[in-house]
Amino acid sequence: MIRAISFLLIILLGSCTKHKTLFSPLEEQALSVAALKCQNANSMEWLRKIIALSEVDFQYKGSIYAIQCRSGMVFLHQPWINGCFGCNLYTCEGTSLLLTEAEKTEIIAGAKEENLIYTSSR
Repeated sequence: MIRAISFLLIILLGSCTKHKTLFSPLEEQALSVAALKCQNANSMEWLRKIIALSEVDFQYKGSIYAIQCRSGMVFLHQPWINGCFGCNLYTCEGTSLLLTEAEKTEIIAGAKEENLIYTSSR
């Protein structure tokens, strides 16, 4: 009987996988700040996906900034290993942006600590 219970416990423990289903307080804070900056009460699912991806895929690890510029609120996702600074730009709705060099310069200048809303764990 003890062997059977031990065997079932081993199988049960072995079948458990590590899934991250809840967001950390830092992730939730980033989403709240983003929604506030966009004056948008929706879930910002697109940003949630970028944050989740940045936690599991090294190519996406990096920082996310919310920068107010003449084009409106722009989100800059800057992966640490990406050689192109200011290439991953999004609107409040999650639409990718293609900006002029002048607009990119304005956004890059806004990539400061006070506009940082999230940084991936290392």
